Amino acid sequence: MTTVGDFLENTRANNIIVQKALREIDTELLVCAMAGMDEGDRGIILRNMSKRAAGLVGKDLEEREDNISRHTVEEALQFFVRLLLKHKKYTKDETVDTETPESPAIDVRDEAGIVTTFVGIVSYARRHGILSLEGLDEKTDHPILKKGLELIVDGWDPLVMQGILDRSKKAYLADVEKKLDMIIEGIDSLATGDHPIGTRERLTAFLQKS
Repeated sequence: MTTVGDFLENTRANNIIVQKALREIDTELLVCAMAGMDEGDRGIILRNMSKRAAGLVGKDLEEREDNISRHTVEEALQFFVRLLLKHKKYTKDETVDTETPESPAIDVRDEAGIVTTFVGIVSYARRHGILSLEGLDEKTDHPILKKGLELIVDGWDPLVMQGILDRSKKAYLADVEKKLDMIIEGIDSLATGDHPIGTRERLTAFLQKS
């Protein structure tokens, strides 16, 4: 009978199986399942989560563990093991790399760069697991890409993540549009020969609208 402990060995295959299972279980169920695990099994879970997600789950578990019924714990644990079994069936057994692989490059300055960037990221994640992308967000200052990488590493549900990114996109575009409008207004102020005080008043008006 398969248990979480069967994935204790730190191999790439084990880690990818656990990471895939974690992406299919919500936080509440995961906390309930972890309430029925020993420290070794919990360690398997935490090593396959981002630092941010692991911290949140650990805090949630600490606060709720004593109040979760045994029946709930058993059901959640069985559900998680079924997820592990499902992904084990389709994951090739490989040992973990002896060296830390170099993370993919990021260049989203133009369309060709976006294609190359995401082909590299997807290939890297398929080989090393989603968690291998942790810290990759630090290689870009693009706010949407940075947020998206953070969310996917933290294991957010794709539909929820899409909603968050859509809202981030609207805020980003509104900010870009405002800056462009300010530039156009500044050029007009220059063209019409405004006094610097008048220019300041015209441009700071945009700041009051936000």
